[in-house]
Amino acid sequence: MWFGTKDGLCRFDGYRIKVFRSNTSNPDLLTNNTIQCITEDNNNRLWIGTIKGINILDKNNYSIKPIKDPLVRYDRINAICIDRNNNAWVATNSNGIVCFDSQGHRCQYLLKPSEESAVIKVATYIYEDRQGRIWALFWNNGIALYDEKKPSFF
Repeated sequence: MWFGTKDGLCRFDGYRIKVFRSNTSNPDLLTNNTIQCITEDNNNRLWIGTIKGINILDKNNYSIKPIKDPLVRYDRINAICIDRNNNAWVATNSNGIVCFDSQGHRCQYLLKPSEESAVIKVATYIYEDRQGRIWALFWNNGIALYDEKKPSFF
């Protein structure tokens, strides 16, 4: 079982807890120790959203690598959703929705229409329904559905 805390990522195996965190002896383990969200992809990896970027942990060897894309590198990550195609949809605090392929490369950057308001850039949650549609919640701006044809949220 995996837990995100304000002081690192924890794995409980039924007997003991292993904590993954950056500190003075291992400063580059996580981009930040305050964990906002955790989700698993189809490649046995955890996508870990922090208050300062995203990290991917390979559960086979427990190696951790950060996503260095400038849209998420220093942003607060509010939610991550892995879709049926193994893409990671990321809800950020400052840059709306950013989508990454399974290798961690950005494939899309999306906001709701009427992007003139900075508030619209605060995406709080993202979800894929049973039909494969992507839904997003925007702070103070409601819910939006992703339109693949455009591609945008409406």
